[in-house]
Amino acid sequence: MFTSPLSCAKRMTWSLVALAILCVACAQTSLATSTNTVIARPTATLNGWGNNAHVGAYEEGQNQGFNWGLNNDTTYPYTNVSSATDTSTTTYAYSGYQHTHKYSGCVYTFSAVAPSGRARFLKIDSQVPPNGTDGFVVNQRSAGVWYSLNGGSTWVQVYNSASRARTVDSIALSSTQNLAQLQVMVFADSHDDMYHKVFDINVSEVVNTVTGYINPKYVVLGVTYAPPGPNSNVTYSNSNFVGSTATTTDSFSTGVTVSVSTTNASSTKIDAWGITGSTAVEDTTSQSADFSQTTTNTNSFTVSKKSTVSYLTAGTGDAFNPVNHDYDTIWIWLNPLLIYTVDTDVPTSITWNGYGYDKNDIPGIDKFGVQVGWLNGHFGSNPSINTVLARGWVTANEPTLVWPAGQGPGLTSTDIANILLADPFASGSYVLPSPLPTTSADHRYTQVLFPPNPVNYVQSGPGNGGGTTTMYNTENINSSTVGQGTTQKFTQTFAIEQKLSTTIFFSTITTDLKVSNTISLTHGLDSSLTTTATQTNALSVTGPGCPQTSPPCSPLYAGPGEFIVYQDNQYGTFMFYPSN
Repeated sequence: MFTSPLSCAKRMTWSLVALAILCVACAQTSLATSTNTVIARPTATLNGWGNNAHVGAYEEGQNQGFNWGLNNDTTYPYTNVSSATDTSTTTYAYSGYQHTHKYSGCVYTFSAVAPSGRARFLKIDSQVPPNGTDGFVVNQRSAGVWYSLNGGSTWVQVYNSASRARTVDSIALSSTQNLAQLQVMVFADSHDDMYHKVFDINVSEVVNTVTGYINPKYVVLGVTYAPPGPNSNVTYSNSNFVGSTATTTDSFSTGVTVSVSTTNASSTKIDAWGITGSTAVEDTTSQSADFSQTTTNTNSFTVSKKSTVSYLTAGTGDAFNPVNHDYDTIWIWLNPLLIYTVDTDVPTSITWNGYGYDKNDIPGIDKFGVQVGWLNGHFGSNPSINTVLARGWVTANEPTLVWPAGQGPGLTSTDIANILLADPFASGSYVLPSPLPTTSADHRYTQVLFPPNPVNYVQSGPGNGGGTTTMYNTENINSSTVGQGTTQKFTQTFAIEQKLSTTIFFSTITTDLKVSNTISLTHGLDSSLTTTATQTNALSVTGPGCPQTSPPCSPLYAGPGEFIVYQDNQYGTFMFYPSN
């Protein structure tokens, strides 16, 4: 028996990757952050040098008349020079000559890094320790740090001191500074005892970002296909293969860089988001019990069902006409949020932070399954379904959301038409050629292995009015190669709250979009389909019955006796096609 879309939705088990938005969206406010990001670390290219071999402004602490590179003494190397260029702030390069008059020096150079438009800083973490540190005697002379912006032609002193507490010196650089011309020199004069420690040298950028979210009406989670016959069903359980992969990159103009990254400490959570004051806030204590999300590559997200969740899809409505895709179910997420972070210094840099959910609806992901026949009108109009798709909770709980002209929180006929695109068979014109291909020309469907193919669908003998039931195992297959190229783009419009329409988050988002107030998500190969997995007795097929106790059966079934099971490479579900 067909289970109502609402109750099915509450038991649904899905895996999806940043799925189709198919919706009109409303935007919310944003959270500003500022972080320092290391973009370059140098290499020690000259560690110690011979007489008059290096031009440098040293000996300025104790002027002995040598000036720029005229010292005819040998300059000795620092020890562990790479410790000043690793990622640790506890290790260090050092000079520690004792009871001798020796100079020591090291020059670090950088490689070029293309300008980003952000402010850059040369940072040097160093110390001239007090006497007795680490057992070293420190007196008389000095140690210091210099830097050059022109490849060593001229030098600027940071410090040259006989004693200096550990300090991170930060030197502002021009955003256009050629880092290949940037050099750092450390130098010590140990006449007779000196100790100099250099913990870290790097170039950092200050990254100023603002995070916010938009409120789409819905996201298409996937499609489950009805097996032949009203007493048949297919179950998805103990698996996270069901789902799809999507990217938002195509929404943005050429020249805009879109990356992906989660915002929470545990990258698998799908959390609730809301507004506190005028800031978008992630509620890490409220998360989906059914779904998790991960990044799968540089531009897409995977959202996976938890393996403890199970979902059943019933068969078609007429045992004697078993091919009817009006009984396929399209699953819709009705309270999704899309999280984005924009770079305020580099407005062409956008980060998609995946999904959240709007807890103004329910405390979790509001997933709702609707049969194609209710969406295309073949089953008529259903008041209970229409009420759910109207999303009245938005009007009641979020009245400040402002939608474009002709739009509102409820799904429109245009939205429904877009949703139907998720199931190619909903159009009535999608067919597979004869003989049936292993993989469809558009890479959407691939035949699964035997078993279960082929699946028998035959009428039972006289006296069995309920039909004969056969149980089959189902097996998801690795379609990472054959499924490449399957895509479906869904485009939406979105709006913002009136009071937030001037924020930098929204001005940046709307400027970077190809078309103002529209965003697209493109479905591709479900990236979780990289291995095989079997579910035991997951497919139950019951053919037509024959209530008569003696032949002939009436009616007599004359339809297809075998069906071929295909895997939907976008959603990881199984589609049933009559055999040739």
